Amino acid sequence: LLAQGGLPAWQCLPSSLACPSTSMAWEPTTEAEEEAQLAEALARSLELAAPPPSAKSTRSVSSATFGDAPCVEGCGRRCAIGPDGRHFKTCCRSCAHLKKEKGFYGHDIECDIRDNNGLCPPWYWKSAARWPDNFHDEIGGEYVRRMGTKLLQRHLPSAEVLRADRIEDSELWRRYSARRAELRIGAGVSVEDVRPETLESIDFSAKTTLDRSLNEVYLLHGTSEDAARAIAQSNFRPSSSGCFGSGAYFADSASRSDTYARSHEDGTKIMLLCRVALGNIKTLECGQDREASSRLSQGSAYNSLLGTTAYGREFVVWDIAQVYPEYIMYYKKDTAG
Repeated sequence: LLAQGGLPAWQCLPSSLACPSTSMAWEPTTEAEEEAQLAEALARSLELAAPPPSAKSTRSVSSATFGDAPCVEGCGRRCAIGPDGRHFKTCCRSCAHLKKEKGFYGHDIECDIRDNNGLCPPWYWKSAARWPDNFHDEIGGEYVRRMGTKLLQRHLPSAEVLRADRIEDSELWRRYSARRAELRIGAGVSVEDVRPETLESIDFSAKTTLDRSLNEVYLLHGTSEDAARAIAQSNFRPSSSGCFGSGAYFADSASRSDTYARSHEDGTKIMLLCRVALGNIKTLECGQDREASSRLSQGSAYNSLLGTTAYGREFVVWDIAQVYPEYIMYYKKDTAG
């Protein structure tokens, strides 16, 4: 029996058979509280995840492995063995911290890769306990709204996110996580230090679920509400009219994505915050190249491109399975914005 992406179906299930309980989902009271708690945890927890790889290095799998003993936290996973052969009592640093401080289980991306090839949803999803069953939920909240405002105000100082919904869709996640797993197979991915500006405003808990070995990042996409709702149900349709040819286009600057966002009569605009597994990136010289996507998508080693115009950087992927539209943000700018 094969699952999405040709992977054995058993790989779609974590060894614990379930992700965190919906009833235990955590919404921190402030961003500062979360950052302080997790920073403190890093100082006292076991450092199992390898440091971010340097530019141009390659890495296709997690640097640690699982041992035979169960994780002492009781999550159902096995304890980790570090790259140096050292045996640890827990499966990963996130598990120990979240169980102690918040009373539920959660795991970083390297632990997920070791356990189930990274196919299960992020631990902070409220629908995660229902995986691998089908679900589609749109989860709002003050925490998500504040994070969105912080992100947009880097380049749109007057912008305020009025509402932000997290899209938790099992089918879209299956396609996305299966594509991530495919990108890990083989010689590995060239890890580019693209340093998207969004990285500076994403909270620590979300960063721990990004697979940097695949150049997985959060990027922005301005659009209309109707298009955003359609994307949340069925994902993107590649554009054929961009500066670099056919593909799905993203930016790391809110001011760039804002030019594509459509306004309601009341001035509200829509922007998506998406996970994008960039894989091997082709960085183009400055200027337009409308043949770039068709040239690179046919038999080349590249999975995405990074182009620069007078208006800023644009990231383009031609396989929409490399995109997960995680947040829909409704925002406004004042007359000075």
